[in-house]
Amino acid sequence: MPPDLDIYVLSKSRDRDTLERFISTYLDRHVSEMRGDEELMMLPLGATKELLRTDEWEWEPAITLSHILERGLDHPRRAFVVYLKPKDTTLSSVTLAFTADNQIVFGLSIDDEGKKPKNRNLAKRLLQNLAQSFNGHLGLITYEEEPPPLSEEEAQNMNSQIYIWRKNAG
Repeated sequence: MPPDLDIYVLSKSRDRDTLERFISTYLDRHVSEMRGDEELMMLPLGATKELLRTDEWEWEPAITLSHILERGLDHPRRAFVVYLKPKDTTLSSVTLAFTADNQIVFGLSIDDEGKKPKNRNLAKRLLQNLAQSFNGHLGLITYEEEPPPLSEEEAQNMNSQIYIWRKNAG
């Protein structure tokens, strides 16, 4: 299976209305609600992702998509990622990453079979649409080698980025 292209848009709109709009656009809420035995791997408060081993993260049951959204909106703000199944079968996955700096990453993944230019062009169109629809100010297209960033600083320094977009920069 070839790697995916991951499209990430960082937004300061970490609020219920924006989250619900994203979910209604990209997910079948009913299918995504029950999370089974899935757990949330949460960055401990005050920690940086680079300094942690997997066993140093905090873990808690995901329970439901509704619970996940509540945890993403709770104070103090926690950083974690959740991977979801898209309703559009042309997408490989949908990602929500709640960041340590009180932002959110909206993510979509597409198959990059053959690493064709049309795949990158589609990724760029999806990035622009995400940014416009969800008040994005920084966007990345990366190969499926790294998880989404958990802060704006991390987003700007990702090693696997193949395209970066900034609001008002094109």
